[in-house]
Amino acid sequence: MNGFFLSTASLNRLPEEARAAVLAELGLSGVTTDVGDVSESLVSGTDESLARLNDRQARRLVQKPLSDISRRMLEAAAQLDPHFRIRDLLEKMGLERYGQLRGPLSGLTRRTRSILNDREVSLFLQVEERETDEDSIAQMHPETRAALRRVLNTGG
Repeated sequence: MNGFFLSTASLNRLPEEARAAVLAELGLSGVTTDVGDVSESLVSGTDESLARLNDRQARRLVQKPLSDISRRMLEAAAQLDPHFRIRDLLEKMGLERYGQLRGPLSGLTRRTRSILNDREVSLFLQVEERETDEDSIAQMHPETRAALRRVLNTGG
């Protein structure tokens, strides 16, 4: 198998015209690669910055390639209430520390921003900070949660 790897960061450093040509050659015309800064942790924000995905967009979010831990995160979040304790998410995933969520959270945020073509949107928001990250309260848009439940066949 022949090919090469071009990171998103490298692609974004190309002039606009060159970036568009590369994406067009790959059959990805109109795809956004510049998704803004992605924090490795939950962000605080308003309901307007919370991702609102329909079923089609939720299917794109869960399509391969998707790491096992990212899929487990989406499945666990879909089973919880739209407002949930980080600890409850960790328990459903079989994890113990908030730090274990940083990688998948970052990847899911980038993918969500690309799907919605919105550099500011977040899949999850931290809505109440507590003494520990694990005890903090996070939120997912109820419509996104419902779409994920349908797409992942987790009930609802």
